[in-house]
Amino acid sequence: MWCFNNLRESRLAPDNHVSLKVVFTKSAHLLCNVRFSWILVTAMFGTACTSFLDPTLSSHLSLKGFNNTAYIGIFYMVRDVAFTVGTPPVGTLIDTLKWNPNAVLVLGAVVAGLGYIVIGPIGAFLAAGTTARICVALVFIGVGQAPVFSATLPAMVEEAS
Repeated sequence: MWCFNNLRESRLAPDNHVSLKVVFTKSAHLLCNVRFSWILVTAMFGTACTSFLDPTLSSHLSLKGFNNTAYIGIFYMVRDVAFTVGTPPVGTLIDTLKWNPNAVLVLGAVVAGLGYIVIGPIGAFLAAGTTARICVALVFIGVGQAPVFSATLPAMVEEAS
């Protein structure tokens, strides 16, 4: 909102370059802040979990014998329910218990990463318990994504102020 207000005011100002220069200087200053940039990078990799899982999960499940789209949809539902259930406690940790949003963000990325290790490299060596292992991995991914999505904005606001 701040950027849009300054851009709108800069159109009305007689010297447009000065106002835009102020806006871009403050934005560049934020991007040069190492902690702010770390939050952006962590959020980027955390949200990439969703982007990576969507095209690969169905082919992975097909190799494990789940060729029916209804079964594949149930596996996606496991992840989404875990995300939905995991989001309110994350908000409680940040808002009510005053946990550091940066720590919650990193913790979520680590938990989601553990889910990918369980579904990927560990899954290549284990043939037994395929369904349960995949469900546990998807729960880890869903619960890990909840802090990534919920803690990003509070962490960025905290660093920007």
